[in-house]
Amino acid sequence: MGNFEIYRDIILLALGLIGACLSVYNLLDARARRLRKVKVSFKFVYPLFKDDSIDGPLLKVLACNLGYRDVTITDLGIELPKRKTLAFLGETFLSHTDTLFPARLSDGEMAERHYTCSGLNEGLKAGGISSPVKIKPFAVDTTGKRHYGKRKKWPHT
Repeated sequence: MGNFEIYRDIILLALGLIGACLSVYNLLDARARRLRKVKVSFKFVYPLFKDDSIDGPLLKVLACNLGYRDVTITDLGIELPKRKTLAFLGETFLSHTDTLFPARLSDGEMAERHYTCSGLNEGLKAGGISSPVKIKPFAVDTTGKRHYGKRKKWPHT
């Protein structure tokens, strides 16, 4: 076997390995495009009223579609300890509007829901939770899967 055959076999082996790597990459990329990716988070905002007055802060729960697939969100809220959820009271504010659910989110679109901090405190007290707790935001899609955000310590006293 001459040098030419050895170099040819090495080049063909390298091309085969590159092709196999690209095939695996394409397989993983196609799988990632089929998945639903929803990022859920908290944010504090301040409402503005008609008389230009600012009240106490609101806790905004955000859900953002980070995937390539459209996702329909059916619920967005706050989960308390022991998988209890805080009921949404449907308060309206001039400067902040809540998303109507179910909401279809395309790539990069967001849904939001606002809770008053005083309402959150009252809900926790009504639920018999008196010490500071860790709460976390959640979003539910049409398949019933719950997407969670990072926990936040809530000092509601």
